[in-house]
Amino acid sequence: MNDIAYLVNEVLTEDDIGNSVSETSETAVFCEISSVGQSEFYKAAAVGYKPQCRLKMWENEYGGQSLVRIGNVYYSVIRNFTENGTTELYLEGRVGNK
Repeated sequence: MNDIAYLVNEVLTEDDIGNSVSETSETAVFCEISSVGQSEFYKAAAVGYKPQCRLKMWENEYGGQSLVRIGNVYYSVIRNFTENGTTELYLEGRVGNK
């Protein structure tokens, strides 16, 4: 696993006047980034998703985050799968900054 991705943790807090403020922190993980297989792509498309890549990492590094950054691009986690000590995340690109 030679690639690096950043798992984004989002926490909602309130400021002094009660407005919700989102604070984020990122955790770097070593992973393997690959394309999504044809079968997985069509299964996801059937329910309205457009998976763009698959990220494979060690199971103990994933904490349920729903946002991942690879380079300068943010992705939403649309599915995760754990088997034999590894977790696979299927990612869909996000429009906008985060």
